[in-house]
Amino acid sequence: MRKRTAFFILALVLAFSAAVPASAALIMPASSPVAWYADAAEKFGYQDIFGDVFEPQRPVTRMQFARLLTKAFDISPENGNSASRRADADVLMSLAAAGIIPGVDGFNPDGALDRATMVHWVIKTLDYLTGGQYAMIMIMPEPFADDALIPDAYRGSVVKAVILKLVNGRGNNIFAPLDSATCAEAVVIVARLKDLAATLIPDVTVRANLTKQDDTITMSLALKNNTGEPVVIHHPSAQRYDFKLFDEGGKLLYIWSLGRMFSLVLSTTEIAPGQTVLFTETVSAEELGEAYGNVAYMIAYITGTSEGFAIEEDGYSAYLG
Repeated sequence: MRKRTAFFILALVLAFSAAVPASAALIMPASSPVAWYADAAEKFGYQDIFGDVFEPQRPVTRMQFARLLTKAFDISPENGNSASRRADADVLMSLAAAGIIPGVDGFNPDGALDRATMVHWVIKTLDYLTGGQYAMIMIMPEPFADDALIPDAYRGSVVKAVILKLVNGRGNNIFAPLDSATCAEAVVIVARLKDLAATLIPDVTVRANLTKQDDTITMSLALKNNTGEPVVIHHPSAQRYDFKLFDEGGKLLYIWSLGRMFSLVLSTTEIAPGQTVLFTETVSAEELGEAYGNVAYMIAYITGTSEGFAIEEDGYSAYLG
């Protein structure tokens, strides 16, 4: 059942060619050459996001790209079919919850989206889709002439995107990280991400999450079956999972299973095709005591084995935002 892990080696960086203006949404004159973005625009130039006419060279807004990601990858049930503020708020909250954008406050939805930020969101989306469970050979690409303009926070994402052939420069070895991304570039990078994710998404995606709210800390582990067959986890007892909390220095602060009794009876967890199973527990500030304010990250564990996917013995990490 397990897919072969795809490894990617850096290829030469190709320049984006100049876009051929489209006279109407996705309709090219018969005498014109096929534009480099045409196939991507046909699939992802959603009318409810880009309007009746797809304008390839128009700067894409931050909200348009946010809605494009949620709709193309079904990140939110409400994926931008409505232009209402409520729908857009749902989109942003979904992206923030997935760790793709840092938060909703100060998002500036109508602002132009620069290329470095677009690439960063795309890599974060890849991490979300795969649970970060993909491998790649990190051969550093030759720096762009304007490499110094890439914000430090996004430099790693740009390197990954170039290696994975998700993005190119704009010619003359220029990346233009602070320039506005165009609608054509937006749909093309999403199309490439869609193709790449199909080869990298594991049979079972495992995502750990750690949140703090209202004097409580919630620890969770979500397991999604991406295959067409049921996946079964065999547990040696009634315990199916465990959670451990640590401070910034790696000091163990809390073990969820400590002091709990579990029946020594073999048990199973079955995940149907396309289904997500959620393991979650909440611990209060009162229970944690002084350790509550020091919690920095969590490691979650699946207690069991499966023939359907490889369970990480070292667990799955999540950090407080």
